Amino acid sequence: MISSIRSTIKSRYIIQIAVGAILVSFLLSVPLARRFGAGSSDPIMVNNVGVSAHEIEARIKSEEKMQQEFQKRFSGISMDVIYGSSGKSSNPKERAVSDLIEEALFESAGNTAGIVVDNNYVIDQLKNPAFVQHELGDIVPQSAWNGRHINFKALSAHLNRAGKNIEWFEDQVERRLVRQIAQNVSRIFIHAPYSQLVNAYVQRFVKRTYQVATFELQTYIDKLEKLPVDSTVLRNFYNYENSQAKRYWSTEQRDGSVWSFTPEAYGISVSDKKIEQYYKRNRHRYLKEARKLDLEIIKVSTNKLVQELHSSLKLDGSKFKELAKKHSIDKKTASDGGSLGMIDPITLSSPIERAANKLVKDGQISTVIDTKSGFAILKRIGSKPAIYKPLSDVKSEISKELKVEQFSRVFKREVRNSVRIAHRSENSVTNFIKKRNGKKESIATPASSGAQSAPLLNRITTVDGFAFDLIGSTGYLVKLTNRVKAEPEAFVKVEDRVKQDYIKNQAAKQMQSEMKAVSNGLEQHSFGSVPSQTYKDVLPSDSGSLDDLFKKGLSSTRLFELTTPKAYIVDQGASHGFVAQLSTVSSYDPKKLDSELLTIQNDLVMQELRTIQRTFIESLLGHATIKNDLRGTSARGN
Repeated sequence: MISSIRSTIKSRYIIQIAVGAILVSFLLSVPLARRFGAGSSDPIMVNNVGVSAHEIEARIKSEEKMQQEFQKRFSGISMDVIYGSSGKSSNPKERAVSDLIEEALFESAGNTAGIVVDNNYVIDQLKNPAFVQHELGDIVPQSAWNGRHINFKALSAHLNRAGKNIEWFEDQVERRLVRQIAQNVSRIFIHAPYSQLVNAYVQRFVKRTYQVATFELQTYIDKLEKLPVDSTVLRNFYNYENSQAKRYWSTEQRDGSVWSFTPEAYGISVSDKKIEQYYKRNRHRYLKEARKLDLEIIKVSTNKLVQELHSSLKLDGSKFKELAKKHSIDKKTASDGGSLGMIDPITLSSPIERAANKLVKDGQISTVIDTKSGFAILKRIGSKPAIYKPLSDVKSEISKELKVEQFSRVFKREVRNSVRIAHRSENSVTNFIKKRNGKKESIATPASSGAQSAPLLNRITTVDGFAFDLIGSTGYLVKLTNRVKAEPEAFVKVEDRVKQDYIKNQAAKQMQSEMKAVSNGLEQHSFGSVPSQTYKDVLPSDSGSLDDLFKKGLSSTRLFELTTPKAYIVDQGASHGFVAQLSTVSSYDPKKLDSELLTIQNDLVMQELRTIQRTFIESLLGHATIKNDLRGTSARGN
């Protein structure tokens, strides 16, 4: 299946990135030509890139689920407070659409700059767990991904059930790679001044003293609970929260019947010959021990040095261990002559893995490898071939898989036909269930939400409608018998809960107001009369004295970002708020700073990337044409 992708995504896709081309060409309004063409039915158009209704619906559901988790975690606090702190809308639809528009901006910018992707790069990324999980997780089901490889047969079956095909999947992969490259190209513009490197070093390695004032939310709640609250105020709060997040809505109730079917009811058998043929075609799936290579590595930080070493090794590869001990910056392997031992190449970083797999004979030296932390050279010392499980060990497993495969085809064909004619013949479904010995159970959501067939029940749109699918080795046919849609709960029914939430929301605002007043006082370097506590000799790697504050919600990341004495942060968790000031910073050894500069610089590039991308997005938004922007005016900044 990978070979079919390789032929479909042809070699015309070559990475073509010119420094600044994305931003410059976009600002000059170079005409766009999206290769995959936006569909005329796409609800949102960003330049020539369409955002489909399916994408919008899926992202809104994801945002709603995340918001529900936030509401459980920060019970009673308004979503305006939670999302407002990060500059986001409290409306899940607005957040979803904003994110999708930003992604479309990157895609159109990538097309404008002429970014296309090489076939080998596509294949590499389809084997990259991080890319598959983070970028393709919504279209590659768990059943088609084993953590290392995509099962394209299972993927194709999944896509067919959703009305898609492999060609659609290939388009999605390329689109997302173009978008990813457009996002990552902004690293080109990152420069870390020496002063920034010093600050980063202080964050990690230099002891410091903090002074922290802690505010408890419950204290403010207790005070407000003693005061009367006007019913009109509560009703306004109820209406606002429902309009933004459906906070006081009932949960949709569904009832149905589910019939389960197994391969045994179909009398399916598989011959030994078919099992043996399947084993030979798919032997790679029954790996007992992966192929391993005995490798040595030299890692250096400069291109000049790596080129000198590589030239020397081309003349005399026997010097590898000697040069590794002398020049390699990899502390784990340098003392042993760069030995990585006998390892599976997949455990190495992508560029090093690719280079290792190109070494076909013992003693061979790799080309220079460009890595995130510098440069590397590999030498192959030996190899150990892959070991596969014998047929006798996996025969029953293959037999079961082939039976399920046959069962899947027959079951889906029969149930599809019976459901299709159900409106003409009431007995068609009944006869099918009786013929195939379907076992009936009742199902209800959300009560039975954990059941395997629950997603099928939720998929049905009309009462007396059907849905079916194969889950694992069991076929399911589900009928929706009753549906009570979600709707706003009556105010009188939830008034007590609304009051509790309103008080908690107001308490959070009061606490934030007092925290702001304290932080304003720190402009004059004083906590005033507010109680505070001092924490001395703190390091990120040894911050046990602050653990209690971190458990209450103080962000360790934000706290340790402070590097200048008298600098401060205002932070808030679910139950407490904090104003924390960096009081003093100990002196440090300049020699140790110099030894850590390379690592710090590489880390800063990643940290700065988000800020660079944010600026880039704002520039793109300022010059983009967005048709049918579904965000609210607040989300658009109007």
